[in-house]
Amino acid sequence: MINTIKDIAAVVGCASAIIALCVTVIRPLRIKVVGWIKQKSNTCEIERKIDTISKLLEEHIKHDDGKTEITELQTGALLCIMRDSITAIYYKYMEKE
Repeated sequence: MINTIKDIAAVVGCASAIIALCVTVIRPLRIKVVGWIKQKSNTCEIERKIDTISKLLEEHIKHDDGKTEITELQTGALLCIMRDSITAIYYKYMEKE
């Protein structure tokens, strides 16, 4: 019984080695096998989804850069307002000593 299983395993191993050699050597067969594997593994859809995510990420980065610029402008404006308020308070109390 065990010898039969060993014989079957040896035959299957040899067959898979021959198939692997043929796929490696014969280019049209290799292209068909690779295409079949991609189709079965749904690689094309995954690549499409990755492209979509990349485009969305690029748009998000551009949008975020715009927000950063607006925030910097608002910070500068707030600093100017605060500086003006401090100056007004200073001159108000300088007159009163």
